[in-house]
Amino acid sequence: MKISFTGLNNIYIGRKNYPDGIRVYDDVTKSSRHFGDLYVVRMRGQLTDDTFGKDLTEYIDTVVDYLDDTDIDYINYETPDVVQLEVGYSTGKGTKKQAPLAFFNLNGKPVRLEKNKDLAIFTFMAKFTRLIGKDPNLSDDAKDIVKFINEVINGSAVNFIDR
Repeated sequence: MKISFTGLNNIYIGRKNYPDGIRVYDDVTKSSRHFGDLYVVRMRGQLTDDTFGKDLTEYIDTVVDYLDDTDIDYINYETPDVVQLEVGYSTGKGTKKQAPLAFFNLNGKPVRLEKNKDLAIFTFMAKFTRLIGKDPNLSDDAKDIVKFINEVINGSAVNFIDR
């Protein structure tokens, strides 16, 4: 997958730290968890189909295939070419469970890694972050943020596969 951007206005990368943690509510499970010492990273980019590749088509095909087995639709129909990825990561400090915790949202909806079918969405997220990180126009800080997101995604997938 090659991700084509028409300018820096199409990429947004931000990071925020909540040292005291926050409570995150999950609409699907109707429950909440406290994440201590939480980092939240958001990344947004615009996918296109052009001479460099069919990035938008690949994303929509992946999401539609995933939707066939779930009731979660990751396409934002107002702007279907825009993808927003949010990753929250906690070291576990300040929580009862002293272990790394992570959560993922794609276009505002939670992404879980509970079954093999979920790996397709994680594969897309990993490709998306890796390729954005290669953009020569990104600052070093932005590249570090993208690398961080990619490591959390890959680490979650490896932990799922190893269990």
